[in-house]
Amino acid sequence: MKSIEEWEVWEVADISGPDFKLFYKRNEPIGDITDTGFKFKFLKWVMDCNQGLLRYELICHGYGYFDGIRHLWFGQSEDESFGYMNYPDLEILSLLFRKLSDLQLKFCDEDSL
Repeated sequence: MKSIEEWEVWEVADISGPDFKLFYKRNEPIGDITDTGFKFKFLKWVMDCNQGLLRYELICHGYGYFDGIRHLWFGQSEDESFGYMNYPDLEILSLLFRKLSDLQLKFCDEDSL
């Protein structure tokens, strides 16, 4: 678990309410090439701790270049290869997560216990 203050100031994209934050930052230009992609981190709020610092958990992070999202990691570690995907198909992942959400609603009914 890291505090948001540990990362440099990045842009923030709105994602599903205040508990989740998608931070992104354009890559530095290389010579005359300005469209060099971006990096991102998707975080979930965990708690407020003393001294007013917010604590977040890293859900995933990655890099996009001129040819799309090239590197995607799921999990809380930024320095391991667990949960790594190379050139993930974001359309398929989007469909997968939508279907998992549907199955969760269908088969994981907490009220039926």
